[in-house]
Amino acid sequence: MTVPKTGFTRRKSARGAPQPLLSSSSVGTLTNDVDFGTDSGRYQWPQQADNEQSYRHETLSKEINELADDVDLEEVPNPPVHKQHGRRLRNMSLPSPSVPSHPPVTKEAEDGLLEALKGIERPWKKQRGREQQLDPPTDSQDEDDPIVVKARAKSRKVKAKPKPKAVPGRKGKKKQDSSSESEADPSNHKLVLMVPRLNTEGTQRIILAHNTSFIEALKTIHMTVGCVDVAVKPTLAYKLSTMTAKEPPVSLASQMDWEGCLDDVLEAEKGGKRSVKVTIIIGPDRYLESLRAKLGTKSTTTVGNKKRKGLLLLDLDHAGSGDDDFDEGLGSMDREHKFLEQLQNKHGHCQVCGPGKLCKIDAFGRHHILSNGQQGAWAHALAVNTHGVTLDTLPRNDMFAMFRKSARTPYGFVPWGMGTPSAMPITPGTPAHNGTPWTSSRSTRDTLLSSDPPEFEAANPYPELAEFLERLHSKHPRRRPSDYIITFDAMNVYHIDEILSFWTVEKLEQKMDMTHGNASFLWEQVTAEIKRVKRARRG
Repeated sequence: MTVPKTGFTRRKSARGAPQPLLSSSSVGTLTNDVDFGTDSGRYQWPQQADNEQSYRHETLSKEINELADDVDLEEVPNPPVHKQHGRRLRNMSLPSPSVPSHPPVTKEAEDGLLEALKGIERPWKKQRGREQQLDPPTDSQDEDDPIVVKARAKSRKVKAKPKPKAVPGRKGKKKQDSSSESEADPSNHKLVLMVPRLNTEGTQRIILAHNTSFIEALKTIHMTVGCVDVAVKPTLAYKLSTMTAKEPPVSLASQMDWEGCLDDVLEAEKGGKRSVKVTIIIGPDRYLESLRAKLGTKSTTTVGNKKRKGLLLLDLDHAGSGDDDFDEGLGSMDREHKFLEQLQNKHGHCQVCGPGKLCKIDAFGRHHILSNGQQGAWAHALAVNTHGVTLDTLPRNDMFAMFRKSARTPYGFVPWGMGTPSAMPITPGTPAHNGTPWTSSRSTRDTLLSSDPPEFEAANPYPELAEFLERLHSKHPRRRPSDYIITFDAMNVYHIDEILSFWTVEKLEQKMDMTHGNASFLWEQVTAEIKRVKRARRG
């Protein structure tokens, strides 16, 4: 196949497939590979030529040999191809131009041979990844030869490959990896704890190092809660911010539990940008309220004050007493349940109030159904061995004030079902008699004589507020009016008429932390009771 423009031809093999330029079968005899467009169709190297022809022939041979010497065959990535070309180039010997009858070398032949040199040089430079330049000739005569200058200029026109641009994000990725490694370091990792506080219903953020020990973390939690000086410490549990609401808290009672918590935090923070918060849960539920009551600390929120009213408090002073029932200071709850059952069995069978209702008779012989708060306070006093409290004797606190009022009768008050002692005859000859106390639906303080000094309270015809609220509680337990008895006593409000005299519905909401519904309900009930008492007094 003849290419007129370049003068190149590729010799076909026996099978007809074209062979690569300057291959092992053709590079040795360039006469079979180069067609210069002559009449004979083949170019034969001249056996004799003039000095110019010989000089050009030697120059081309020198360029080929220099190119072969510059190629490092050991560094070429694909030795089977390039090593073959290199060996052929080194061993290639061009025939001496001694034939005088051969025509001169044409321009097409020169360009074809230069293209052959580029075809060998280009893949080698591509694999090396850098520009390879030919060494300048040392012979000063070669510098003036136009063929040599042209070959050197064409070989040096190979443009240097531009440096690959830095892929965006690679450096950032390395920095991110280094930052993630630093975060994984326990000394650099920070642990965020959300610990409840004593004087508020919220939590306080505490930041600890990841390598903090369990003992140090426990001291920090106790200082935040405010139970350092209390004998009974709370039980601890934790929940991660990534956990769902249905997942139960995890116990935090030992070094192993603490290490598990740290592992859970690291696992949850993998691949995430936000830090995982650990919420500390204090147990049991009444511990913080009991601690506030013991230390005399008031909650900053009205909700906390509402919860404390009528709440069964825990005993926080019996740790280390050796009593197994306390179970590290928290076993009093089990004892309270036992005493509550005993109180129910003893006082829960009243024929007047009905079965199942824990009833107690006050100083005036009236039946009172104890509220849940009163039952819990009585059971708690029994559980902690309060002095003077038994299954028959109530605790002496404001919740049971109505049971401490003694009847002002000449012979003292005797409850129903018990006989009174025989009265001595007032005059001689009058027989002795047995009597029972007389009661009525109204208070007897106005009608009964009293051996005590006169009191101004006895002149108030209206019911006491504590008694009134207890009756309301028995009829309307959902509103829990008995929970406000302690607050009214603390504000020195003892009778129902004082509410109408000095209070309004808005004041009840503000001062007593009542809802609008409970405040309106209490106002209506007090108004109706005062009207009833006035009608009864008028006769």
